[in-house]
Amino acid sequence: MRRTDGPPESARRLLEWLLSRESADRALADLEDVFARVAAARGVRAARRACLRESAGIVLWSWLDAVGAWFAKGSRQQRRRQPMLMGFGRDVRYALRSLARRPGFTLLTVSVLGIGIGANVAIFTIADRLFLRAPLGVAEPDRLVRVYRSWGSPDVGGSLSYPDYLEYRDGATTLSGLAAYSSSTLSAMARVGEALGQVTVLTATADYFDVLGVSPASGRFFRAEENRTAGTHPVAVVSWSFWRDRLGGAAEAVGRDVLLNGHRFTVIGVAPREFAGLTPTPAPPDVYIPILMRDAVAPSTDAAWRERLPELRDRWLFAVGRLNGQATAAAAQSDLARIATGLREQGHLDPNETVLVTERLRWIPSTRASLAGLTRILLSAVTLLLAIAAANVAVLLLARATTRDREMGIRTALGAGRARVTREMLTESLMLGAAGCAVGLGLSVVAARAAAALLPVAGDVPVVPDLRAVAFAVGLSFLTALVVGAVPARRAHRLDVVGLIQGRNAHAGGGRTRDLLVVVQIALSLVLVASAALFARSFTAARAVDLGFDTRGVLLVGVNLRNHGYDEERGRVFVRTALDRLRALPGVTVATTTRQVPFRGDWTTDLEPWEGSGFADGRTQLTTGLNVVGSRYFEGMGIPLVHGRDFADEDRSGGARVVVVNETFARLAFGTDRSVGRTIQRGSTPPLTVVGVVRDATYYRLAEERWPQVYLPFEQFYQPAVRFMIRSQSAPAALANPVRDVLHDIDPDIALTAVETLESVHAEQIARYRASATVVGLTGLIALLLACVGLYGVMAYRVAQRTREIGVRVALGASRREIAAIVLRRSLRLVLPGLIIGLAAALASGRLIESLLFGVPARDPVALVGAPLVLLMVALLATVLPVRRAVRIDPAIAMRTD
Repeated sequence: MRRTDGPPESARRLLEWLLSRESADRALADLEDVFARVAAARGVRAARRACLRESAGIVLWSWLDAVGAWFAKGSRQQRRRQPMLMGFGRDVRYALRSLARRPGFTLLTVSVLGIGIGANVAIFTIADRLFLRAPLGVAEPDRLVRVYRSWGSPDVGGSLSYPDYLEYRDGATTLSGLAAYSSSTLSAMARVGEALGQVTVLTATADYFDVLGVSPASGRFFRAEENRTAGTHPVAVVSWSFWRDRLGGAAEAVGRDVLLNGHRFTVIGVAPREFAGLTPTPAPPDVYIPILMRDAVAPSTDAAWRERLPELRDRWLFAVGRLNGQATAAAAQSDLARIATGLREQGHLDPNETVLVTERLRWIPSTRASLAGLTRILLSAVTLLLAIAAANVAVLLLARATTRDREMGIRTALGAGRARVTREMLTESLMLGAAGCAVGLGLSVVAARAAAALLPVAGDVPVVPDLRAVAFAVGLSFLTALVVGAVPARRAHRLDVVGLIQGRNAHAGGGRTRDLLVVVQIALSLVLVASAALFARSFTAARAVDLGFDTRGVLLVGVNLRNHGYDEERGRVFVRTALDRLRALPGVTVATTTRQVPFRGDWTTDLEPWEGSGFADGRTQLTTGLNVVGSRYFEGMGIPLVHGRDFADEDRSGGARVVVVNETFARLAFGTDRSVGRTIQRGSTPPLTVVGVVRDATYYRLAEERWPQVYLPFEQFYQPAVRFMIRSQSAPAALANPVRDVLHDIDPDIALTAVETLESVHAEQIARYRASATVVGLTGLIALLLACVGLYGVMAYRVAQRTREIGVRVALGASRREIAAIVLRRSLRLVLPGLIIGLAAALASGRLIESLLFGVPARDPVALVGAPLVLLMVALLATVLPVRRAVRIDPAIAMRTD
């Protein structure tokens, strides 16, 4: 029977679980009084709510009381006589009044805590969504595992072939199901009635949704028979946003037809609103289709692709499985490794390849390793910042405590136990922590938005803290407040009460603690400043890499003509027409085409010495990069010609077959870059005549070794997947809409696979270095400021404390220079140990961040010498005002100072 005449059972259980039996009994007696009083005034429901609030307050008060007793070694008998609810409420009210009397101190302290807490909450919010949270809409995500092709490293995982997937699916005994989906999405034009728009398509096996445990919002998902024969089941599942925006959110949308790149698909189901796939992405799939219907949306160059799919060994699938029963990921790893051994014996895997089973669902291993390393650095930076902020606040609280010594002595003399005084100080610290938590949560929204924009991956990254982030902030604030409040609280119980009452300067010490806290601030600040300098130099080095081409002013727009049914003849006409119209756009200086874009994957081939020729260095094989480009490509990219000429419109199919090579290829293949007129041949294909040699450029990754490269003319080597490259005199992003209009005017059904600037492509490559340099640099700057404030506070207090001594020295003939030297020496006694400790810590931490640096050693002398010098200069500036005050002390006034 439910109790209605007393405190709720939940409050009772909370008190009995978190408090001792004696404390719980006393608290329950107080709750009975609260219940009776509130029930009589406002009713039973209000009384139950009041009891829940009061029980939480009792627990918090009891913990503070225990901490205060530990610091002050107060008597349990004395605490037992305190009414629990009355004590907690009185402590809070007193703390709030005390803080309100010092608004400047309160504002400064709350701001410092808010900055430290806000930075930590912002990075935690991002890390939580990127790594800790399971994908939304997935059932029992802890039972899901990813399956990759592996080379023995947990940080490197590759995609699977369809036959390999079938072997793992059918042979696994530890998995209840194994689903596969394409490692990249497809861009397609979707027509619903008369409406036309571009969508993202994901191809997946029939059991994709079943393995993930996703339930349809409407309709159904794929059936097993819809993924057994190629091209026979044109069905589609649409996302919730597609259903709402394109299909009007109507219940009868299931069963409607949607044209994808001109092919009719029937909508059979709608995915739930929260489901957006496994990996955060800026463009979640709009439409899901069976894998064996992929050729309808993206036709293969091989006409027999659909029939050959069960035997096709191309690697293009990612797999996700659900553990069976009590199986673990380790058991699944052993189980699938057994199957991988059989695949190696059959020659389907290389001798060094195996399988990787991981519980990390959100990212492929290489991306996760890169993001995790960056996130750890950011978390470390903001944690150090919070430690510096906490030390700063502790210094402020110690300084404030010295002004309250006489008050605390009188309170103690009047009967307040030391435990009670200590608890009041901890309560005040807790109020500061609560205010800092509120400020930090507000700041974290801005900080998370800024940090998310800097990350080297776009996707579903939150900018508003959720309940987990709020809980993290509250816990962090509570812990920080206790640690910070412990410093003055520990000092409070050592007061000389008799001396204070008699008016003597019987302070309880604390000078060494203040000095130690300043040394800690300086040491931690030096670690952050040195790290910031390393990351800044790393970012500068990455940005200064000579790419060999000009990224400014170039817009890239991709299309895949094969996906829209274009044969070679129609495709050539489309490209020529598009180029003519693009070149006529205002501000366009060059419009051409390219098959490959720097940093967007590779395309290589192996060449063997052809008849009458051998490679210059005697090698038997030359691996070279390939690209198919249009006329004036090198002019558009800003790649200089060294010898010969660029491709021209005359280099068409049926004419003399030509090629342009880079300097590295010419040197390796012919021994000289003056190779115009030489020929290249691959197998039995007709030879290609070199008509130009161009400067080396970066093709695949930053700071790569110079790579041999061969460029083929588009008109002689037609490619249906093509990128239009437009160089303009104005901002290239402003051309995006005019270029779209031109292409859609030629063919309204054409889907654009990518619209981006070459600068943005390059920016993605240096994003991780920019993010670390920006975040760590900002935290280092804040740490520098906090260390400066902390040092100034201590030195100003020292000068004020020694006013009488300085006045005596001046009266006895000490010059201003000597007084200034005394203060400066005192300052250097704090700064130099901090610099030495911080420099040692910076040297040790350099090894931890070395893998995230680019072109800069972890022990870079510029950073490790410059950071201490900067900190020393800031410390001297922080000492200027105390020195100025010291040298202006009037001996006559100082001698009368108590």
